[in-house]
Amino acid sequence: MKDVNFVKITCPYCKAEYTLDEIYIGKYITGHSKDIIKDPTGKIIATTWTEEPDFTESYKCDYCNREFNVNLEVKAESKEVEDILDFSKETSSLI
Repeated sequence: MKDVNFVKITCPYCKAEYTLDEIYIGKYITGHSKDIIKDPTGKIIATTWTEEPDFTESYKCDYCNREFNVNLEVKAESKEVEDILDFSKETSSLI
């Protein structure tokens, strides 16, 4: 088993730990959008949802059998990918 950093959800009563996928079902976290309207630069103006995202979940602990609420805070970050090939410079190759 590989030890990796991941988000742990802890039961507030007995301190049992859970992974996100033990409590949340992925499609319910992200929801499902449709009819996304964007301006010419790609900014979202409006959207409708077939299923709205739901970040709050109630879960009954598998160990102490007590119910607790979990509120997920979702953050997304995008970064530029470093260009490996630079087509701005003139190059030649032998064939």
